[in-house]
Amino acid sequence: MLFTATRSQLPDLVQGVVLPLLRFRYSLTVRSQLDLEQLAGPCIFAANHGSHLDSLMILAALPRAQRDRVRIAAAADYWYCSALRRAAAALFNGFPFPRSGAAGIKRSIALLREGRSILIYPAGTRAPRARFRRGIGLLAAASRCPVIPTAILGSNLVWPKGQLLPHSGRLTVRFGAPIAIERSLAAGEATSRIEAAVLALAVD
Repeated sequence: MLFTATRSQLPDLVQGVVLPLLRFRYSLTVRSQLDLEQLAGPCIFAANHGSHLDSLMILAALPRAQRDRVRIAAAADYWYCSALRRAAAALFNGFPFPRSGAAGIKRSIALLREGRSILIYPAGTRAPRARFRRGIGLLAAASRCPVIPTAILGSNLVWPKGQLLPHSGRLTVRFGAPIAIERSLAAGEATSRIEAAVLALAVD
């Protein structure tokens, strides 16, 4: 009997094949300052961003229970400009996040309130050392969800911006200790605190 996956099952099937292959191909090393298996409740994974591999490798680094909960903030002007890119975003738990305005923050807060976690790239572009935008501080303060600093090392070398396809290499994902952001903390200060934690993890 031919098995046909439903639309809701397809992301699980694709991730179940693609993510283990990527872990093997890039000899993925995972380091964490917290027990990811015991991470309870929704949280915000705030990460540096070097290439299109980043989301896949961070998903591959997470335990299944956490991975199933994560939704990825995907740049609306890039990932939702064609049917093919929209389909790719859907397969890996993406949701549209405009680079300007408040719509992305509002969508993120709604997902967090539903019990989802968010993976977001506060720099808003593929540049591992780019400065974070203050939206991450606003999101953390408004949602009151813990922020997990996350760094991926080597992805910008494996798949530089502008290169058609990635080449071989070794990648590392690091998760830092959760950061609690008080609602009263100014967005700029909250953003600086999160950025500093991510950059500290990104040092070889």
